[in-house]
Amino acid sequence: MKQHQQEEEETQNIVIFLNCFIPLDGKLQLCHLTVKDGIFENINVLFNNNKTNDDLEAGYDGNRDESRIDPPSFGTLSKTTQQQNDDSNTYHVTTFECAGNILCPGFIDIQINGAFGVDFSNPHLTPQQVLSVATQLPQYGVTHFCPTLVSSFADTYKILIHDILTPLCQLDQSQPPTNRSTVLGVHAEGPFFAPSKRGAHRMDCIKDQIQQHSIVTTYGLEDIKDVDYFYEECGIKIVTLAPELPGVEQYETIQTLKKHGIVVSMGHTNATLQEGIQAVQNGACLITHLFNAMRPFHHREPGLLGLLSMYPPSSQEQDKVNKRDRPPHELFYSIIADGLHSHPTTIQMAYNLSQNVILVTDGIAAMGLHDGEHSLGEEDVIVLNGKATIRGTDTLAGSVASMDSCIRSFQKFTNCSVYEAIKAATENPANVLGLGKELGMIKVGRRADFVILDQELKVRRTIIAGNVVYENN
Repeated sequence: MKQHQQEEEETQNIVIFLNCFIPLDGKLQLCHLTVKDGIFENINVLFNNNKTNDDLEAGYDGNRDESRIDPPSFGTLSKTTQQQNDDSNTYHVTTFECAGNILCPGFIDIQINGAFGVDFSNPHLTPQQVLSVATQLPQYGVTHFCPTLVSSFADTYKILIHDILTPLCQLDQSQPPTNRSTVLGVHAEGPFFAPSKRGAHRMDCIKDQIQQHSIVTTYGLEDIKDVDYFYEECGIKIVTLAPELPGVEQYETIQTLKKHGIVVSMGHTNATLQEGIQAVQNGACLITHLFNAMRPFHHREPGLLGLLSMYPPSSQEQDKVNKRDRPPHELFYSIIADGLHSHPTTIQMAYNLSQNVILVTDGIAAMGLHDGEHSLGEEDVIVLNGKATIRGTDTLAGSVASMDSCIRSFQKFTNCSVYEAIKAATENPANVLGLGKELGMIKVGRRADFVILDQELKVRRTIIAGNVVYENN
C-alpha cells in the first residue's frame, strides 16, 4: 500500500503546448510551452523555415499571417505515459496543438461588483455564492479578481468584509485554488466620495469627509483599538476615494493605506489636477474608471485626466519635461471598455496619453445573465440591451460586459497591438496590486494560470495551475 502511494506521489504531469503565440518582450512570439505539475517549465521561441527571422521577430501585430505556421487543427494531439529508465518517476505527457492561437496570462479583474446573479454588496452574501462566481469567471478568461463593494453602511461592510470576503482571501492566499479563480482581495469602492460624483451609489451611504479613524469605523470595526491590525487583517486590497474631501488635506489617510499595502485609487471625485498631483505624491497610484464620475476635462482645469500627460511611456525627454511634478511611482488608470461608459474615441485619446491602462469590467450581478431586473447594493437596476441603469434614471450602474469582450473592444477602439490589449488585463493590474513578480506574465517558474485565445480574441481554454477549468470547442 505504501509503495503504491509513493508511486502516485512521484507521478509527474507534463503538458506541451505547440505553436502558440505568447506575449514576450513587447510582442507576441511563436513558441512551444511546457507545463510541469502546474508550473511553467520551459518556453521555446520558434523560428519558421518559411519566414525570415526578422519577420518572426516582428511578432504578431493583430494581422495574422497563416503562412507563418502550418500545424494540424486546434486541439489535443496525444496523451502518452512514459517511464523513466531508472523506474523512479512516471511521466504523464499530454501534447496540445495550439495551431497559432494565443496563449496568454490569465486575466485579472480588479473591479467587479458581482456576476451570474450574485451581488457582492448584498448583506446576505454567502461564501458559497462568491465561490460560485469564482468557478464561472474562467469562461471569460478571468483567473484572479477583486470582489468590489459599492458604498454601504458600516454593519453591511462588517458582514461582507470581515465575515465573508476576508476569510476567502486568506484561504486563497494560503492555498491557491486549482479549479477556480482566485480571490485577491476586496476593492472598497466608496463611500468617501464627492456627493455630486456618487454615480450609482446611494446618497445616504456617501461620506463627504474623511479622517484616519473613519476608515476603520466605516468598514465595520468600531471597537478596534489596534489600527495596524485592522489594516493587516481586513482583506481590503483597493480603496477608491475622492482625494479632495475635507480631512485629506494632509493626505495622511492615503499615506497610511499605502503603508499597509492597500492600493489607493482616486474616483467618484471632483478633484482638480493639483489635488490629484498631491494625492499621487502621497501614494495614490490608480484612477478608478477614468472619465466616469469625475470632474470633466476643461482646457483651464484638466482635472485628473491631466495626470495622464505626466505619465507617458518612460523616456529621457519626457522625464525632463515633467521632472518637477513627476510622482515617485507609476500611475495607472482603469477604464470600462464596453462602448457605453466612454466613447471609443475618448478611450483612444486616453490611451494616446498613457499606456498604463487597466481594463475592468465593473461587472454587476447581471453579468452572464439576460436583460431584466437586477440589483447593485441597495439599488434596483434595469438591464436593457446590455445597458445597466438605476431604475427610473439614465445613470449607468456598472456593466454586464465580460473581460474578454472588453479586451476585444479596447483593441478595436484604440487600434493598439493585441499584445498591449492583453497587457491591460494581465501585467498592468498585477503591477498596480504589487503582484507583478507572481502574476500577469508567462514566465518559467510561475504557476501555470493562463488562457488560450483564438484569432478573434475569444476564450478557447482557461487553465489554472495546469488544470483545464474551462474549454470551448
